[in-house]
Amino acid sequence: MRKRSHYQQRPIAIPMTTQNRQHVELTYYADLASFISAPTDTAYNRLMRTLELASFAMAAQDIADYTVQLRSAKRAMSAVFDRSQITGRVTVLELEAMTLRAAAPAIEEAVCRVRLDTFNAAHAINKELMRAQGAPVEA
Repeated sequence: MRKRSHYQQRPIAIPMTTQNRQHVELTYYADLASFISAPTDTAYNRLMRTLELASFAMAAQDIADYTVQLRSAKRAMSAVFDRSQITGRVTVLELEAMTLRAAAPAIEEAVCRVRLDTFNAAHAINKELMRAQGAPVEA
């Protein structure tokens, strides 16, 4: 008798290329610097979109290593949003800026571990969610 193989085909996974990873990282850091130095509604939306995108991609791949840093960055963004709803101005306190800067290397590391196909799917989901919420969506 012939031995039966227990081979199970793995799903196709497209790795994040160096060029794509660098583009995402530079976009994130540019959005972060823009938001901290000159906080506006547009800068807030861009940075929040990037954080949500990282959250969706990490959840899709079951990467739980960086959830603490992502949550702390999202909490800081939530505090900025709550204050802007009360005062009518978008302002970033020094503690919130420090929290966002401290979370940046971990978020960069998380992006390095996400596959390109997962990242693209998370981008599409995030884009539709923002559109449904009425937030401006670029590209």
